[in-house]
Amino acid sequence: METSVSEVVESFKDFLLVKYPDHYKKIENRLKDDELSAKTEALIFSYLRFHFNEVIVGEDISNGGVDFIVDANEIKFFCRSNFFKSFCHKLPNWHR
Repeated sequence: METSVSEVVESFKDFLLVKYPDHYKKIENRLKDDELSAKTEALIFSYLRFHFNEVIVGEDISNGGVDFIVDANEIKFFCRSNFFKSFCHKLPNWHR
């Protein structure tokens, strides 16, 4: 079964609402102001959560910073979703 981008975004928003309410407000605003960035962030988060045990929202709400901190079997790395923005809009069915 294929998951649409819209479903991924809604799932990400649900996660933020429960775990990071301030980030939920920010993603809501970003969906209005810069939809591509918001969708990219949701897709990257979904990919990371699927492949790694622990994904933490690392962005400081007022200062910015890395979007995600990933704990991958004792190795931690950081991820900024803006790096992937130029690639994500080229995906098939991007607007679904």
